[in-house]
Amino acid sequence: MFFNCEKPDKEDCLQTVLKYPGYTAFVIFFVAKEQNGRYKLMDASFRNLGTETLEHFITRFHSQLESMTKLGMQATGLEYVECIGHSYVEPQAATENLWDNERKLSNLWLRV
Repeated sequence: MFFNCEKPDKEDCLQTVLKYPGYTAFVIFFVAKEQNGRYKLMDASFRNLGTETLEHFITRFHSQLESMTKLGMQATGLEYVECIGHSYVEPQAATENLWDNERKLSNLWLRV
């Protein structure tokens, strides 16, 4: 779980983050394997179309959306290896080019 917290009680922050219904989108971070054997850190964003919480999204991702993400990766010649984290996009951040920062993150390469 990746989240912002400026309070000393991280557990309190986590519970607040998990139950907040107003995020613009949710983000998953995952490892994908290229055909040449290299591993790549990637991300995918899913819009919050209602008042879904991060806690609910995490459950829904692993029960419904993860399989579609795997198929999408296969269609591009990549193999989805595993999800390594979840996060969110705050409403004000969507207008601050956060999407550009996420794209930069997906260009990181991991070599194993």
